[in-house]
Amino acid sequence: MINMIIPFIWYQKIQLTAQKYIYVVQKYGYLTSEEKLKLEKDLEERGIEKEKMNINVPMEKQEYGELIELEIRYEHEQKLPTFNGSFKMKTKLIPINIKKVVVSKSQ
Repeated sequence: MINMIIPFIWYQKIQLTAQKYIYVVQKYGYLTSEEKLKLEKDLEERGIEKEKMNINVPMEKQEYGELIELEIRYEHEQKLPTFNGSFKMKTKLIPINIKKVVVSKSQ
């Protein structure tokens, strides 16, 4: 049963990290390459595997008032019990998508 809530825990970890960085994106209008590396490192420190994550965020400054999107996609491998005559554990990829949209406040 606990195994079934693990994707929610991963979602919360990614969500909290995305929330932290969306404020930077909103204030400056983009993420520098160093900031993006910090974002990746923060996610890795929370247990997110770099090979399974994809981060989409503007790398160039967006003008004041423009919509900016930060999207983090992650594929979590989840072992699920199955019963088809016998009990087995099946691995399934569960997509976790976080999307934040803000208006640029950069001058």
